[in-house]
Amino acid sequence: MPLTYLMDELICNIQQHAKTERGYAFSKYDAATKTIEIMIADMGITIYGSYVSAQKHLEKLGNSDAEALNLARNGYSVKNLPDTENRGYGISSNIRMVV
Repeated sequence: MPLTYLMDELICNIQQHAKTERGYAFSKYDAATKTIEIMIADMGITIYGSYVSAQKHLEKLGNSDAEALNLARNGYSVKNLPDTENRGYGISSNIRMVV
């Protein structure tokens, strides 16, 4: 199920990258519009901070959260794992799945 994958990926990103002990998940069902809103958040170091902390892709990073999000959206990973696991496509895969 795409929703399960999406939730798992976002929560795993908090565990792996945010450098915080807490994450938050909120949901709301709107009966009038028959929609569900889901929010996952943390008080971690941000995606930009994750690149800086990992010392990855700094030449492409710039100096803003928006540029860091764009790198993540395009599959630039901060992971330092063997090539078979260093895919860095979590955010970009999630965007494609939602869209």
